Amino acid sequence: MPRPGSFAPGPCVRGRLPRRPRSSRTGAILLGLLLGLAAGPATAAGTPAEEAATRAHKALLADAADLRKVARFGDENGLERTADVDWAISLGWDPEDEAVRKRLRWLRREGAWVRDDASWALLRAGHDAKPDRRPAYQARRTAEFVRPSAARHREEAAWCRAHGLPHEADAQLYVALERDPDDLWSHLALGEIPDPEEGWVPFDLRRRRVFDQQAAADVRRLVALRSDATREEADSMRSATVGAPLSTWRLREWRLETDLPDEDASLVLATVDLGARWFRERFGIDLGAPVLPGDGVFVVLSTAERYALALDGEAGLSKAERAFGKGLSALPVPHEATHGPWVVVLERPDGLSAADACLHYAIHFLFQARFHVEAQEAWLYEGLAAYATLRLMGTQGTWCVRLEETSATAVERAPSPDDWAEQVSGLVSKSADEPLRRLVGASLNELDGPMLVKAWSLLRFLLEEHGDEAVAVLEARRAGMSTEAAFATVTGLRLDDVDALWRRHVRAILGE
Repeated sequence: MPRPGSFAPGPCVRGRLPRRPRSSRTGAILLGLLLGLAAGPATAAGTPAEEAATRAHKALLADAADLRKVARFGDENGLERTADVDWAISLGWDPEDEAVRKRLRWLRREGAWVRDDASWALLRAGHDAKPDRRPAYQARRTAEFVRPSAARHREEAAWCRAHGLPHEADAQLYVALERDPDDLWSHLALGEIPDPEEGWVPFDLRRRRVFDQQAAADVRRLVALRSDATREEADSMRSATVGAPLSTWRLREWRLETDLPDEDASLVLATVDLGARWFRERFGIDLGAPVLPGDGVFVVLSTAERYALALDGEAGLSKAERAFGKGLSALPVPHEATHGPWVVVLERPDGLSAADACLHYAIHFLFQARFHVEAQEAWLYEGLAAYATLRLMGTQGTWCVRLEETSATAVERAPSPDDWAEQVSGLVSKSADEPLRRLVGASLNELDGPMLVKAWSLLRFLLEEHGDEAVAVLEARRAGMSTEAAFATVTGLRLDDVDALWRRHVRAILGE
């Protein structure tokens, strides 16, 4: 899997780029050219940011002047109604132009400009006298306003970049693209890439798609190399406890005891083994090295009655834990961190739901054993399980918190990763996501559905697009650092910085 090297925040970590309407036209072919940055000393008094604002205002006034010339051509050629729109736009950019206000039927009364909107609406209901002249109007608009304006704002962007103002530069480039959506130089300067189907797309969006494709290819390869579980001759010793024969299956370090049919049982262990092989490859564990210190054991019962009997017979559970577990549909058995067995008892009626749940708990076991990720840091504990099961199964119907009666907010079953991405985009676009600092401090029962989907997205972003640093953060936590200290030590970023970097990433790929 690719490992990008740098986790340095980009130029927009502390700010939000203005969104622009995406053009429906296909962009020009990428020529590999870069926007030339014309540097020069500041000539006006004040800071570069103040001068940038002054220059941007002058550029807008120049745009208004160009557009007025075009609108005047429309008036002179029988296209008054078409020109109305451009007269109004120019007035928005240069509201002090009294001649334009008079053209748009504004009147000055008692020192203020007013207009009878009803009369104006009746006037606008008329038609152009010479509609056949519209192509000439549009050609003139392109030549005398659109292209000069785009060039003007590109120049302003170059000035801003040369004076250390990246946010202001990007804002000017977005203005240039609003004027001319096919402006090659502005697309390139913003890091956008031409797509044969969608036109120009943000670099972050293309990058995300590349990582998605690579991750999907890795999973397909691992699935193709699957191994089959082996059924042991003797039934499980738990058979007497639950009052029904439980077959026993084994695949590498994993064991399954279940009353499910053979086909379902084989699917469960093959899915768990897929997760273990993915984990081994993803985190560089040698082929011969164990991924768990001891066996991972899944006791899967198809009915609530057998599940309750299995809990009653589990020696590793206290009376209170048995009572608590009966209100759920899955319960891990407490164990020593340095050795197994790692046992979880589950109630699942079929192979698919059992495979999903067992994979979920296997991921918990693997991250607990390797990186000491415990349930006390819920966003990481549950977020890693959600990330892995979505990647490996394409669905995530099981998570521990939604099973608990004390959970703050239940999350519904999500049938595909696309739905999770859509939820994340909605949270960020509405600024409704919990800050990372709040996520890191949340307990398991405080973690709700929106917090979980953000945790999933954060971890996908970190593990796939900043893989080396993400693993280093996990290793630092394993060595005893807090999550906040681990991020600061490995990346030099505060939690708020990481949060801002992630939000920028999500905004850049909205609509993925």
